[in-house]
Amino acid sequence: MQRLWMLNLAFSCFFVFNNNALADFYAPELPLMMEANETSDPLYIAHHAGAYSIGASKGIINSLVQSVYVASVSSGSSIPVLFGTVKVEQSQVTYQAEPKDHLVLELSGKIFTFYINRFVGTRYGSPDEFFAGNFTLAFKVQEPKTTSDISIQAEKVGNQTTCNFTGVMELNSVAYESNLQMNGDTYFENDSTGSHSRIKENVRGSIAWAGNALTLNEDSFFEFVSTTGSRRGSAATDHKLRNNQLEMASGDLYRWNQVFVQKNFKNGKPSEPTAWVGRGSVTLNNQPYGEYYLDTKQVGDQGGFIYVKLRSPVGSQTLETWQAY
Repeated sequence: MQRLWMLNLAFSCFFVFNNNALADFYAPELPLMMEANETSDPLYIAHHAGAYSIGASKGIINSLVQSVYVASVSSGSSIPVLFGTVKVEQSQVTYQAEPKDHLVLELSGKIFTFYINRFVGTRYGSPDEFFAGNFTLAFKVQEPKTTSDISIQAEKVGNQTTCNFTGVMELNSVAYESNLQMNGDTYFENDSTGSHSRIKENVRGSIAWAGNALTLNEDSFFEFVSTTGSRRGSAATDHKLRNNQLEMASGDLYRWNQVFVQKNFKNGKPSEPTAWVGRGSVTLNNQPYGEYYLDTKQVGDQGGFIYVKLRSPVGSQTLETWQAY
């Protein structure tokens, strides 16, 4: 019973269940990305693709490590178990030692298969311990009911992380073929007074779908500070700089030129709009096309919404919506 409780707790903490496909399950950013009606619009996809790709890679890696942890604990093994079937159903977790040549994750009627070539870490305790140490991973993940077929090579040495993400991910019956390289630099410390973390990340590479070709060149920075005691609270800032390029199936070429978006939060809620930044331009076939800007909407006396928008000849397009209450 204690072991089963530990496994259920692990999954409840690290797995998010929903009813969509592989990428929906693995990527925490996707629900925000796909909630708007413009999801088929290439400019909307291009705006979110960098953050989504980083989130997808982290989610897939996390899911693999969680599944290996369950297989290892269930087998009573002190070394990683890289095969078998982990089944999660209504928050109940079970493990079977078949198949012997790969690891299967069954989740709410969906099946994900991991073919693991390399799983090496300096710490093999809980998933938290594994990620706290250095590690090297190389594996492929597939969702048999779709065309999703992704290969990942990831490494962490000290505070530095690298990840190569290649293959096809299917979203809403559309196949996105990716060839991406991601790098990260993470800092974290905590003590009795609070915690402080910083994450610098970049993504480079390409994503192709439906005849469109997106070249990603994005840099991001996230910082979070929390305090305890009588001055308990938190503050966070999130910066993204985009210099992307999108070649449409029609032959039109869009370029993002120093597009910078900064979002600030206090105690888990968006800060006042004056603390946010949205700027930069988009060109179409080397001619001016659009400008990024921020917009707000007041709702009563309690707050409202902050929008990241693109102003262009076809009108104003909302790219992000944040509720500010």
